[in-house]
Amino acid sequence: MKFLNMKNITQREAEQKEIQRQVRMRLEWASSVCEPELMKCLHSSSEGVSVKHIDELRTRYGSGALPDHRGPGFLSAAVLSFVNPFTVILTAVGVLSFAADKAASFSGQGDYSELVIIGIMIAVSGILQFLQKMKNNRAAGEMKKRLPETAAVRRQERGLFSMPLEEAVTGDMMYLSPGDIVPADIRLLEGSRISVSQAVLTGESRVVEKSGGRKGEEEGAVTDYHNLIFMGTRVIGGSGRGIALSVGMQTLYGEMAAQLGYGAGNTEFEKGIRRISHLLIRWMVFMVPAVWVINGFTKGNWTEAALFALSVAVGLTPEMLPVIVSACLAKGTAAMNRQKTAVKSPGAMQNIGAMDILCTDKTGTVTQGNMDADDFYDAWGRFSKKAAELAFLGSLYQSGGSMDEAVQKNIREKRLLELSAYEHVSCTGKIPFDFKRRRSTVVIRDRHQYMITRGASEEVLSVCCTVRRD
Repeated sequence: MKFLNMKNITQREAEQKEIQRQVRMRLEWASSVCEPELMKCLHSSSEGVSVKHIDELRTRYGSGALPDHRGPGFLSAAVLSFVNPFTVILTAVGVLSFAADKAASFSGQGDYSELVIIGIMIAVSGILQFLQKMKNNRAAGEMKKRLPETAAVRRQERGLFSMPLEEAVTGDMMYLSPGDIVPADIRLLEGSRISVSQAVLTGESRVVEKSGGRKGEEEGAVTDYHNLIFMGTRVIGGSGRGIALSVGMQTLYGEMAAQLGYGAGNTEFEKGIRRISHLLIRWMVFMVPAVWVINGFTKGNWTEAALFALSVAVGLTPEMLPVIVSACLAKGTAAMNRQKTAVKSPGAMQNIGAMDILCTDKTGTVTQGNMDADDFYDAWGRFSKKAAELAFLGSLYQSGGSMDEAVQKNIREKRLLELSAYEHVSCTGKIPFDFKRRRSTVVIRDRHQYMITRGASEEVLSVCCTVRRD
């Protein structure tokens, strides 16, 4: 079985590599070919595709829909919640105990108490898991609603209109504007200072500029091509028009979704439960017959020996374990949900709890890469208008990075300073930020001359000998 699994994994990896190669080859070709030839190959024009080509394009290149990874449905979730190796063992032990007790009873009526207790334990455990799975599915569904559901498209017979994303086809003429999440891999034909965040694909928070025209000779990775915009990325500024090269699962984003769709298999917690279940089964297979034979030979009453052997099997099985496990996992999942984190598999909580160090990308993939200024404080943690003034002056003559923009935005929105009073201020010198000094410096001339230095706190404090106190 392990050999077959490895064979399947190898075949799956080979298929995925082939898909990756085809996607990148198509993007390479589309970025460098001239516009008329591209239009001809995709049965499109400046007015978009014709209705008569829609079915052909959808059959050849697929639709714009992405797979739904929200988890199992109602029936599957119910089966997975109530049927697992541990509950099978408990059920088998309960039934056998009831049957043996009934066979040994003179009245022919067995004792239902053991079976009822085990049934309650299984029911409570299964209901807890089932409710948590349904709750997680709803949370995943709410997250999916935040993704784009429509695309602005022009087609020959209809003109410009908004349509559901799953109806998009390769060759559609698509229009982009600030704030849009790109609905397909697009070759940009016209663009007005378009800037795009590709963090969802590259993990880099920096905004990249895109423009029309053909690709140059050397532009690095495919995500660096100036005329390609990819599905799932966000338009930060500018607007443009382009032709859809790939939609749905044929896009670069879809390729990544396909890799995630294979699933990571069982968690370590689930593997541990299976190991415990198999260990219990092995012990029961050995202990029950051994106890029955030894007790039967020594006492001569084989019926009582069978009952005693079954009681040993019941004693080996911890009936409360499924309930305790389900309750703990449900509590951990609920705590994560309160922190706006959707946990699709409750079993993953054990993996999260077992982590010593969790490494994440600090910007781009986890955050939007935007910086905000909260307030301005002095060395004693008190609000300082002087600190706001110096931060503002320092930001005016730097490179216009995200920190400078955040400082100016905060001061303008809160109206902390009278900005017209600083129109006559001039910069007489500056040293830009570098990673060796880890600080930047500007020299400002007003009525007096100031040298304002900003940077990593350790580096700035190391060159200070006094602290201002208002």
